Amino acid sequence: MAETHPIDRATTAHRPWILYGGLSVAVLGVVGWLVGIVVLPLAQQPSDVLPSWLAICRAFGIPVPQGAAPDQRKALAEASSLVAWTPPVIRELQDADHQAGAFVAINCEACHGPQGRTGSALAPKLAGLQAEVIWKELHDYRDGKRLFAPMNAIARALNEDSIRQVAAYFGTVGEPPPAKAGSGGDNAPRLVLYGDTHRGIAPCQACHDANNTDRRVMMAPVLEGQRADYLARQLGLFQTEWRHNDVFRPMREIAMRLTGDEIEQLAAWFGSRPPAGTPAPSPSNGTVAASLAGR
Repeated sequence: MAETHPIDRATTAHRPWILYGGLSVAVLGVVGWLVGIVVLPLAQQPSDVLPSWLAICRAFGIPVPQGAAPDQRKALAEASSLVAWTPPVIRELQDADHQAGAFVAINCEACHGPQGRTGSALAPKLAGLQAEVIWKELHDYRDGKRLFAPMNAIARALNEDSIRQVAAYFGTVGEPPPAKAGSGGDNAPRLVLYGDTHRGIAPCQACHDANNTDRRVMMAPVLEGQRADYLARQLGLFQTEWRHNDVFRPMREIAMRLTGDEIEQLAAWFGSRPPAGTPAPSPSNGTVAASLAGR
């Protein structure tokens, strides 16, 4: 029988760290494998799209059979509005019966005032608003995309014809100039005309310009002559994302970048402007721009 060399026996006896090191590496490998393959998939945030058993299978490299995964549409961001602007929708609004809409509008007088000329801070003036805007908002209320309990209930009680008719009616009602005008502060004209590129704020007139006929294509409401307190409240709701029915988030992103003073000044500025189509004089963009340049 071959005899073990004395040096080999001494090496094994006096260097146990070789054995311990090998065992430690093996244990760490097993623990790492268990953490990566089992523990992490089980500890992930619960999800209908990627349940724990499916995460473990993928960690092992096992392909998931086609159709075995849950419906991934649930993972998509919820739409801010379900309204779809199509040529038939536009034509139906244009051809809606205004007289029938006037009859439906009688039910709106309690909050929005006769002919949509309200004095309440909670309800907007509807007189002179584009039919497209009112039509969209009523659908958003009905679909739960804009939240205000009284309007949610009213919108659900209206049928499609009534929504089109009342929207068309208010779009044809003129609104007299506001009784009291205010400047809205120094920042308001600048934000309306130019925005603030450093903060990523687009100018208000890019979408809400009452003199731009393209606004009807963009479906942005006319703001001139609207109640200042209502406008300030809506900007605050956009700022906190309590109101979130703006498609592609333009109003939320802008409102989040505005200060409280700027919101109040913009609301006062638009509230003091004569509504579109009224004969009352209104400073032109050139006049306001010149005044800004001269300061």
